[in-house]
Amino acid sequence: MIEIHSNKDKNIIFEVQVSGINPKELSGHFRLMVDGIEYGFPAEISENSISVDVPALKSIINRPLRSGEKIKAKLELVGNDNYIPCWDDHVVVKSAVTVEAKVIDKEVSEKKKPMVKVITKEDSKPVRSKSIIKESKISKKPTKKNIQITTEHLTQYMERHGTKNKRIQEILLKRCSDKVGDNNKLIFKELYNYYNTGKE
Repeated sequence: MIEIHSNKDKNIIFEVQVSGINPKELSGHFRLMVDGIEYGFPAEISENSISVDVPALKSIINRPLRSGEKIKAKLELVGNDNYIPCWDDHVVVKSAVTVEAKVIDKEVSEKKKPMVKVITKEDSKPVRSKSIIKESKISKKPTKKNIQITTEHLTQYMERHGTKNKRIQEILLKRCSDKVGDNNKLIFKELYNYYNTGKE
């Protein structure tokens, strides 16, 4: 059984005896079947041997190959409209153990905390330490909230003032919008004036 290293090129030579046809009239391929995909490599044919150059499998197969993995392989020739299967077997994958190391340069700055030792003496008078706390006064200005008045707000306002009939609500809204336009704030002011000055 042929062994192929996954990270090295491999030259495979088959000993053959060609008869009945000129070797120059033959063309051949060495084929590997991996995960349902067939990889073909051209073969050089002479009277006594067939030579095949197989590139490193790592460079052509997308997935990593396990060491000891068996791959279906075959050698086939074609000449004078004839298909000639010469060899059919498996190859064994050999993978070299490789370790990639990267240097990570990290600058870790450690800040040392100051150590304070307290020494007390019997004759020493206690010293009162005054802690001064400064308070910064921040003057907050009142912020104006931009309230969006919707038609639903206008309807609820009219209902709270006793106007619950939808038709009358529509008439009031229509009358106010004719005066001030589609601005809900201005319509609200008209409704406010309407309910506080008395219904017309």
